[in-house]
Amino acid sequence: MRILQLVSNRWWTGTADPVLSLSRGLQQAGFQVYFGCTRGDTLEKRAQQAGLSPLPWLSLDPKKPHTFAQDLLALRRFVQAEQIDIIHTHLSHDHWLAGLVKRSCPDPSFLLFRTLHTARGLHNDPLHRWLFSHQTDHFFTVSRALQEECCRVGGIAATRISVVPGGVDTQRFHPDVDGRSIREEFHLAETAPVIGIVARLAPSRGHLTLLAALQHVVRRYPQVKLLIVGKGEYRPVLERHVRAQGLEKQVIFTGYREDDLPAVLAAMDVFVLLHGGSEGSCRALLEAMAMGKACVAGAEGALQENVEDRRSGLVVDPEDPREIAEAILCLLQDRQRAAQMGREARRRVERCFTEKHRVERTVEVYQARKDQAQRHTGTQA
Repeated sequence: MRILQLVSNRWWTGTADPVLSLSRGLQQAGFQVYFGCTRGDTLEKRAQQAGLSPLPWLSLDPKKPHTFAQDLLALRRFVQAEQIDIIHTHLSHDHWLAGLVKRSCPDPSFLLFRTLHTARGLHNDPLHRWLFSHQTDHFFTVSRALQEECCRVGGIAATRISVVPGGVDTQRFHPDVDGRSIREEFHLAETAPVIGIVARLAPSRGHLTLLAALQHVVRRYPQVKLLIVGKGEYRPVLERHVRAQGLEKQVIFTGYREDDLPAVLAAMDVFVLLHGGSEGSCRALLEAMAMGKACVAGAEGALQENVEDRRSGLVVDPEDPREIAEAILCLLQDRQRAAQMGREARRRVERCFTEKHRVERTVEVYQARKDQAQRHTGTQA
């Protein structure tokens, strides 16, 4: 199969890493993979470093609408010349582009797929119904909850949606990583309990609720530390809140960490993630689970599907600070139980959430839809 992955993203955020890792995995599995992203920024450089060559003539820039027609014509020529079998899109801009390419081809031979990473791409107006029903051959989602929402909000039949959860690099994220360098960097005592969250600093990610929960935890563990890992526009608000609540000694803003993220996770005793982000699969939670960490997850979407409650982590109401605090205290007070949950979390990742599993499942769906299309063509003939 000749596969074209399209993502109209320029930054190393949200969908970028999952799409790039999927493309690299497909390439390593022996498929001819072409990659298109917004040119001239971080994702393009990362793709090149990963051994992919982003299409140099494709703009894929939602902020430059005047390039859309140029992209449409160039992409149509490319698809026909290279005899592309699969176009897999990930965001609205590239989905519309590929859908119009398909519509403009007199006899399109490729199949069009769309991964809906979150519900934000769902619409049920006439134009989107045309794109979803008549131009798109199949959809992927990262969770069963999102699949159900696609059916309910987007009017997409469940038979046209396959659930393929996120994947983790289990060689990079594993329980043997040493976190002592991070504890030294932030002057964390060996005996200090460390809670952590890895998420963009944005209003929707639950940081304020976690800080409210921390106030309850501090009463039992005054020496506790909370590592807030990430960057974002909400940091000044969070910093003011930390000062107002007198939590300066407990809360550490680490900033954005990429190269040493496994070590940062290794320094934590309990990992917390209350709400998912823009890539939908809650990759940060999966990475913490791969590290063998005891996790507290919000009861929503992929979070509660990734964690088996009371077996590989604890699932809580993401809006209830007291319930969140009780879950954290449970894991801090019973280290043996926390360690057992961490081991089970690692085993669960190895069973269900590796990059290899994600690539294999994606290929299965590609092939099944391709076979179905060929049978349909044969029947018509």
